[in-house]
Amino acid sequence: MQENFSDVDRKITALVWGGTVSELIFKRWSQGFEWSVDERCALIQQFGGPCAVIAPVQGYFLQKLLFDDGGGECLPQNNAEADLENISESERDKFFAMALVSMLTMMNKSSWTLCVSNSADNCKSSITEGGSSQISSCLTDSPIHDFHSSLRLRKCSCETELHSFLLNDLSSFMSPFGVLKFLYSVILSKGVDNVINEMDNPDVPLIDSIHGHGSQNLINLLICGQAVSNVFDGNRDVAGLCLRGIPNPCHIGFLTLLEKLRYCTVGTYLKRPKYPVWLLGSETHLSVLFSRECSLVAPDSILDRAHKIFDQYDPEGLCN
Repeated sequence: MQENFSDVDRKITALVWGGTVSELIFKRWSQGFEWSVDERCALIQQFGGPCAVIAPVQGYFLQKLLFDDGGGECLPQNNAEADLENISESERDKFFAMALVSMLTMMNKSSWTLCVSNSADNCKSSITEGGSSQISSCLTDSPIHDFHSSLRLRKCSCETELHSFLLNDLSSFMSPFGVLKFLYSVILSKGVDNVINEMDNPDVPLIDSIHGHGSQNLINLLICGQAVSNVFDGNRDVAGLCLRGIPNPCHIGFLTLLEKLRYCTVGTYLKRPKYPVWLLGSETHLSVLFSRECSLVAPDSILDRAHKIFDQYDPEGLCN
């Protein structure tokens, strides 16, 4: 079933872009998911900004491709058949669709809303050297209005239907605007109001209106399914103000240079995810690190558990 996007246009625009949409920043976010011609399993980024979506998708793709679920408290197992260099296109598509499904099912367990194009003729793209696509006829005097006008909402009511649709319509997300279509699908599947309610400051858009980078709320939403603003474990009370952190252990992790600079402390849920795949945050970019050494994500030691309990009574780290 398809519905018109106009019913949610205003709310999702305010949440994602803020009060004013910069045409330059919107163009930087207008790429689709693209595979590198040099590394068959690597997604590429054309301009600064969309790594906040591309990197988490890359991380979940690698998790699905490289590892089998250990189940329970067991460590994950390496998928012996995974071949990053010689994977076929059909196998790559299968695991890519599985990654998108995994991320969407974090947002909602029973129904999902996907943003799809009204028709294949909405946007023409030209292929440049290296396989990258450039948008040639999509962007007019009001590019975001044109983009939103081209969208329709597709409802899926079971996970089998969701997986089948994504696998058969991957081209919609690999074409121009594919990154934004997936981002909108994530937000609409979770619910705009639910995303807003999880943010410490809902007035801060998910995409910075000046520099175009994704906020920590956006990164956390795509990693753990909740748009919380912080990277520590659980919630913290600071002078009566509740600051929300990562609520549960995550499938993939997150590390940041800002912790080395002592601007923040990343919690165990992100440092030791279920699978040895991490997003690495620098001052300006997100990249992906992974290992096949599953002992890197072994359960907490007794000392680690003791530190967690101690931190509950020292939330501001005064004794560190």
